[in-house]
Amino acid sequence: MRLTSSLLVCLFVSTTSYAADDPVLIGLKAINKALSDFSGNSKVMDSPTTNNSAPGSYGSALSNPKGASLTEVQKKQLSTQLQPKIMDAQIKAMIGEANPIVEKVLGMQACFYPENSYGIYQSRGGSFQTFYNFQFKYHDRSQCVNVQRIKNWEASAKNALKFNVMYVSEQSGESVESWYEIQKQLDGIWLFNH
Repeated sequence: MRLTSSLLVCLFVSTTSYAADDPVLIGLKAINKALSDFSGNSKVMDSPTTNNSAPGSYGSALSNPKGASLTEVQKKQLSTQLQPKIMDAQIKAMIGEANPIVEKVLGMQACFYPENSYGIYQSRGGSFQTFYNFQFKYHDRSQCVNVQRIKNWEASAKNALKFNVMYVSEQSGESVESWYEIQKQLDGIWLFNH
């Protein structure tokens, strides 16, 4: 009960406008971080200066606790990588169909979304592992890495695609290559197997 009343006070105070260096705002941010760490949720409450994303944009499924979102340049680079110059008409058509979900998930990966953010994009029985817990040791995770290259598109079945993605940190020069498999479900939605 005591925790609940404290939260109500914090929520009431958080609706007031404060300067970025105001002690009240700094305290609220500290409480927000402590509560999100304690609860395991990605975000418990917004700070007074937060401007949430519009539905359907990056970050709309779950908020990113690191606060990172793709820059316009990174979004354009990702979009360009999802239009490969492939001769095989079947693979090209499959990429076109899967494009929205692939773009969403790769954008989330590049911005270090927590592993529990991917459930709605994962097929039944699929396993999805993020790389951010053990990679990019020298990259500041409040910023996204670049989706440098998407390659090796392969149709593993009539309703499944495999591909590799190279993520690169502009800050540290570190890079990580991950492979994915995405499958078209009976209802026509594409979901990640891996």
